[in-house]
Amino acid sequence: MKIIEDCTFCQIGRKIGKDIVCIDPLNPVVKGHKIVFSRYHSKDFTDNLLITLKVMKAATEIAHAMGGDFNLITSKGKNATQSVFHLHIHLIPRKKGDGLKLPWTDQVCYNKTNFKSPMKSKNRKKREHKEKVAKRKIANGRS
Repeated sequence: MKIIEDCTFCQIGRKIGKDIVCIDPLNPVVKGHKIVFSRYHSKDFTDNLLITLKVMKAATEIAHAMGGDFNLITSKGKNATQSVFHLHIHLIPRKKGDGLKLPWTDQVCYNKTNFKSPMKSKNRKKREHKEKVAKRKIANGRS
């Protein structure tokens, strides 16, 4: 596993001396916001499965110890809002009325008529038929 000299998270991890690090971010979005990462470099959650598993396990344990409701957020790539290219997980405690909105909170879901499914048309037709049958059962009070 590698440590990159010009990577801020690698340097923080090396300085702290633990394999998995949990820190308070410079600009927390709510009280209790934490960032969890490995001292070993992995650019995102698809780069190294072992590191991703260890970071996720640590984030799970930290959230459990803190208690309450959370958002667990990680990103892959610029279009997904990744700004630090070292795998890290944001643990964001949530409370009713905390005022924090996720990026997609008020977003309209995709329009099914304009959505081009990557599924083959045969599979799509089967799925659409199953959806229609399920909707009829729900409408008739059966599930």
